[in-house]
Amino acid sequence: MQMGKLFLLFLLLLFVPLTIEAQIARLSVTRGTSVSFIFDTLSEYENGISYPNWTKVGVYYDDQATGRTWKLEFKALSPFILGSDAHTLNLNKIRVSASNGGPSPAVNYYGNLFLTDSYSILVSGGPEGSVTDNIVNLSFDAGIINKVKNATPDYYSVDIIIMVLAE
Repeated sequence: MQMGKLFLLFLLLLFVPLTIEAQIARLSVTRGTSVSFIFDTLSEYENGISYPNWTKVGVYYDDQATGRTWKLEFKALSPFILGSDAHTLNLNKIRVSASNGGPSPAVNYYGNLFLTDSYSILVSGGPEGSVTDNIVNLSFDAGIINKVKNATPDYYSVDIIIMVLAE
């Protein structure tokens, strides 16, 4: 079996700052703006690659006394993971999870969400606070559930957008 390298790269595109009605929200990435999955061993082809807590974002949110909370959403900017030689992979090769990365109080974190080209909620119920109060860790994996084993070797990439919105 000939094994070539399969390389997935995606960049997190962030909207900052964002003003929503009377709310003010800002997203600050302190670690992990780019994630590269390089499948170059048989084990990686068969089992996938995981990057737990790869990206760390802080959310500043001031609801201006409206009582609303914030949510974090993500999506791919294209319907496929595009290869440099015009090959494509389904977006569902990549999963994203959110978890508490700091002192923020309990909010709703969602995990193991497949990448799609429609917005999915990663975090909801976020309170007011600074970027050091509301810290979210994002974990990524590729090829764990939906394998890349039979994919054509290529340099694939996809852009992902993450937004903070008032709920």
